[in-house]
Amino acid sequence: MQMSVSRTANLQVFEHHSCLGQWRVAERRADPCLRGYVHGFVVSEGYLPTAVREWHVPSLEVSVVLNFASPHRLLDTSEPKRVTDCRTGWVVGLHSRHRLTEAVGARDFIVIRFTPIGAHLFLKTPMGLLTDHTIELKEIDGPLARLVDNRVKATRGWEARIDLVERLIAERLALARPASPALLHSWQRLLSAPNTTDLARLASESGCSRRHLIAQFHTQFGMAPKTIARIRRFNLAVRAVNRVGRNAIQHPAGKPYLHLESHSKRIANAETSWADLALNCGYYDQSHFIKEFRAFADVTPVEFLRRMQPG
Repeated sequence: MQMSVSRTANLQVFEHHSCLGQWRVAERRADPCLRGYVHGFVVSEGYLPTAVREWHVPSLEVSVVLNFASPHRLLDTSEPKRVTDCRTGWVVGLHSRHRLTEAVGARDFIVIRFTPIGAHLFLKTPMGLLTDHTIELKEIDGPLARLVDNRVKATRGWEARIDLVERLIAERLALARPASPALLHSWQRLLSAPNTTDLARLASESGCSRRHLIAQFHTQFGMAPKTIARIRRFNLAVRAVNRVGRNAIQHPAGKPYLHLESHSKRIANAETSWADLALNCGYYDQSHFIKEFRAFADVTPVEFLRRMQPG
């Protein structure tokens, strides 16, 4: 596999100032040669005087986080007082349910937004082992964790850090064995048509049995095709819900929401038919839509709009 990164793109920078604290966030899309393996990068710095919780809904992204300031806290959703500190570098696999994190103090980190196959090739590990887990990078590959941490930490400036990380990714992917074209085709089919793709036919078109296809998906993507399709449909539904309640706000699928228990912002376009929205998103009916939304986000669509604020 040949990879060569040759450009530096401008960052999109956003600033936040409120009683929660102040921070700057910048986003950049991946170099074209990495598309299909890396969506892009998010970098942030700032200070939070008090703890701020972030709600992460399931998406089809695998995040590698490199942290250079205060730890991020991973909260157990069944027992929020049970906390795990994430300190220097960690990997967030695909999740089938929401995650809750908390941050306080100084912030300085970079997020690499991998596609599942990109993470599989970069980390050289079966993605099923990471599903529904957040694991320290050093536990997956100690030498890689030290290399990335030392080189990125020694680099100053957001653009320079992203350029460095892109080169490291390209170098590592160039040595990886490419994924099966048939498997990548199946993945793209699920992304483009999650509601209508016949899973049995998908296996036949891939030239393998359904059992083998599922095993390959678990290894290289982290989940079975049916679950991938459900999460893709859910992500499209979240996008539709955001358009209903937040005046067509653009919010990337893998980006967390600020979790505000007392948030009670009035929902715009409240007259929208939830039944019609459910059908348009590919659900059987409104009940099916709400059931799936609860399964992935732990709240109804209306509660989601009232309690989640874009970060």
